[in-house]
Formats: sequence, C-alpha cells, structure tokens
Amino acid sequence: MLCALPTTEPDPTERLRLLNASLTVAKKRFAQTPSTLLHAYSVGLPQLFHGVASRALFRAATIGAPPFNLFISNVAGPQLPLYAAGTAVTGLFPVSVVSDIGGGINITVLSYNGHLDFGILACRQMVPDVGDLADHLHNALTELTQRTTPKAPTATTTTTGAGVRSTTHPQNRRAALPN
Repeated sequence: MLCALPTTEPDPTERLRLLNASLTVAKKRFAQTPSTLLHAYSVGLPQLFHGVASRALFRAATIGAPPFNLFISNVAGPQLPLYAAGTAVTGLFPVSVVSDIGGGINITVLSYNGHLDFGILACRQMVPDVGDLADHLHNALTELTQRTTPKAPTATTTTTGAGVRSTTHPQNRRAALPN
C-alpha cells in the first residue's frame, strides 16, 4: 500500500492523525483491488517470464524517479515469550531488503511479546549514516509517546463530618470507611 508520510508536520500528535488518515485511504483502496488481479495479468505469460515481466513493467513505470523512497513494513509477531535452548528470547529484529527500484531505505517493525523491534536497512549511497536515522526514529517515538500517554489522574482525599473518608477521583468516586 502506498500512503503519504506527513514528515513536514511539526506536531507529533497531528502527524499521527494525518498518517492514520492516509493509511485509512490506502487500506480502503487496497481492499477494493481484486485479489485475482496479478493472476489475471500473468495468465497469458509462461511461468518463466512472470518475474522478468513484473520487474520490467515496474521499472518502466518508475522511469525518472521511483514512486517512493522508503518501505515500511509492520509484521505482527508472537505475543508470548519464546525460548531458544531454554533461554528467553529478548527480541526479534527483522531484516529485509533495499532495492534500486523502490528506494534505499527499508524499515521493518516486528511486534513481539508486548513490544516493538525495529530493523532498519539503508543503501549506503542514499543514507550514509543509518545510525542517525535510528536516533531520529527513537526521538520521534519518545516525543509521540510523551504526547499521547494519558497522564495519571490525581486523587484527593477529604474527611467528612460523619467520619467517612471520601476519595474523589476524576474517573470514579467511592466512599471508604476510615481505618
């Protein structure tokens, strides 16, 4: 799916909202594409030429400049701990490919046991220091987390004339007997 990345938006919360809107449109467009489309186009070609024809068609469509310069993939991984030879696996770091057709950066995100692991590959000529990209990604995720994590509501406790302690909380109210 192709979608616009709102990289020029300075506010991380608005950037996330814009990205979500772009992805929603891309998912709707993808859902409308017949699942047999590739088969319908390739049925007339001998099996031997399927890969060659696909690459040639894609290269012809991208003459001048590729339609994108970054691949981002999200892979749902296991949400339970895994073990190798009795030792807990602490992370699963994905590896993918970069190509001259679709840009020189590939970011693959893999969820595992309640967290996300990132794999970043880049063409050395296009991105000479992929470590900078990783640092920027870390900073952006930290900023977004700070902006979107709900603040813990504060509770106030007062004692009423009847000797009942009342705890007022923004999300719920309850009364408790004194200790």
